[in-house]
Amino acid sequence: MPTFLEYKGEKAILDTARVIKNIKKGGVNILSYFIQGEYNSYKHDAENNFKKMYGKDASFIDINNINEITKTLNQLLLKKNLIS
Repeated sequence: MPTFLEYKGEKAILDTARVIKNIKKGGVNILSYFIQGEYNSYKHDAENNFKKMYGKDASFIDINNINEITKTLNQLLLKKNLIS
């Protein structure tokens, strides 16, 4: 989550979403992973905020399953036709 001293919350989330959108406009493909160790009561809010920031490029995977990681990386590379 974007946080620096008092800079946090909805403003930081929307600023991050704006920056990500501008990066995409520049032709850069984004792949972002939501990684969380243990479940806590904030997980649902954190996932929703992550989706706000990264949109369809947000990936929620089981970090213990390397196949899920390679699958998302392959999808990104195929999107750019970097592999055939």
